[in-house]
Amino acid sequence: MIAGLIISVTALTCFGLSTEGWMIYALIPLGALANIAPPALQGLVSRQVPATEQGSLQGTLASLGSLAGVIAPPVAALAFGYCIDADHTWKVPGIAFFGAATLQVCALYLVLTAKKRMKSEK
Repeated sequence: MIAGLIISVTALTCFGLSTEGWMIYALIPLGALANIAPPALQGLVSRQVPATEQGSLQGTLASLGSLAGVIAPPVAALAFGYCIDADHTWKVPGIAFFGAATLQVCALYLVLTAKKRMKSEK
């Protein structure tokens, strides 16, 4: 899980720094490796909930994913449009990727904090 989040941060940052189209294609395999994190994270959360609450947990996780899928695209599009606007002196076309990488760093911090707390409870 931690490796998946680190790979995700790396891939998203590299996507944001890409200046040529071929670079995106070269980075896709790295980005695909980041998909090891969500199932591991779901398993970690699932172990913290009793069997009678698993349905509620899975429903909540699915709802959060759907909500993110609705909110993220317009936010990313607005950020991209703002950052490539001709009126601005600085251009950051990879801003959406940098924002996503920042959120993944936050997730990594939360995972590391949770793992430390779980170890201390044992």
